[in-house]
Amino acid sequence: MNFYPKHLFPFTQELEANYPAIRAEAERQIEARFKPYAYSDVYTAGWTTLDLLYHDNRLDVRNRPRFTVSDCTDPLQLFTVLLGDPTSFESGLLQARLGEETMRELSTYTSPHDCTPSMIDRLVGGMNAVVADAGFFVEHQHQLTLDERAPRSRERLAKLLVEGRLVQRDGRYALGRMEDDEARDALRWLHVAVLEEVVYPSFLKKGGVTEFRDVTDACPVTTSIVKKIPGLRSVWFSCLAPGSHIIAHTGNDATMLRCHLGLIVPGDAVMAVGSHRVSPNDFKDVDRFLPLLAAGNDSLPARLLREALPEAELRALGGFSSLTRTEDREGAWKLLWAVAEALNTRIEQPGFCLPYRDATPRPASPVFDETFARLQAQGVLTANGEASPAALASESGREELYYLNTLFFIERAFPEVLAKSPRVRREFISWEEGRCFVFDDTQYHEVWQRSDRNRVILNVDVDRETYA
Repeated sequence: MNFYPKHLFPFTQELEANYPAIRAEAERQIEARFKPYAYSDVYTAGWTTLDLLYHDNRLDVRNRPRFTVSDCTDPLQLFTVLLGDPTSFESGLLQARLGEETMRELSTYTSPHDCTPSMIDRLVGGMNAVVADAGFFVEHQHQLTLDERAPRSRERLAKLLVEGRLVQRDGRYALGRMEDDEARDALRWLHVAVLEEVVYPSFLKKGGVTEFRDVTDACPVTTSIVKKIPGLRSVWFSCLAPGSHIIAHTGNDATMLRCHLGLIVPGDAVMAVGSHRVSPNDFKDVDRFLPLLAAGNDSLPARLLREALPEAELRALGGFSSLTRTEDREGAWKLLWAVAEALNTRIEQPGFCLPYRDATPRPASPVFDETFARLQAQGVLTANGEASPAALASESGREELYYLNTLFFIERAFPEVLAKSPRVRREFISWEEGRCFVFDDTQYHEVWQRSDRNRVILNVDVDRETYA
């Protein structure tokens, strides 16, 4: 579904009850602190935001031995460590990975909100460079005291010694057997724990949430409410200027849902959620795509996929034995987007599915069959099952034909891979001041702001499973 019943999310009642105070806090911050949204490829102009709490949902790296953006729980403390005493071990460890140019830029910042996405990625990249450095622990062990304040570090160290991946020689630790990825990952997990517990305990926590304390301190009512929400992920204010347009896009984290509280809502601001298009969020059992690429597979689904994908993506997919059990998760994710866009190209060809209607195996396809009959009755399709000229000439007719193509892929061509609900279509909603709604961020959504005043909302992301 696109939208969820509000009664399933009890925290919305407290947000709505405190709407006047939350709005007042947002209004005091708009001019001074809001800045352009970080990822400019999804909007035209006029979208500014302000983070209170941030959880990185771009890629799921929570179960891997590396840090992500939101594992830096207090950016102010990070700045203090890096810039407060540049000669310290803690500062030098990161400086060596960040480089002089990055350090010069960092020294000009007065607040964590001055950080660009590029800088955030560089800071996290510096931490991950330490994690990946096989010599980090053994070379700096004399500066790393694993006492009672570092229980996970001690536990991982003991396990590495038992497994022979670290050894003791003359009272010092040295690298042992590091012959495979499992061994290297085990060492990286030790490095993650040591960085959290020993080197940067003031701001680094695996699986954490970044708190921008200068903002949360300035918004005490909002902060006190949201910090009590079960399954909380990210919290931020969003401001859209008159004339803004956020183009259709999707989130990438299927484990979360998004709540909006309307704060300042002019008359002509609207959001559409849902689309005939597909994204990797709509896929299941994605490794089932791989047999379709085999040269000897002449099934219709195989032919449709091979004909839709460019040669470069076909070759890249052929290099994977699994798209889920792979070290190159980012590469696999990009290829799944390539598959989705290839299917969308076919979906947005009105009438594409009609020549194949009787050429596919006949699994149960109730929504396709029902929709086909409805479109014939409405004149969108002719009695012979072809797209009518009038439908092809109208936007509403083409939209119906796109939807039919989507149903063809879901129920007939790729029923084992596409998990997109066949009955969920695009829905429109407008914000109301002091009222919440909850929607699925992984579905395509688009916003138009045609009024003459700013539209301001509070955005709260929560864990989907907590409210299942």
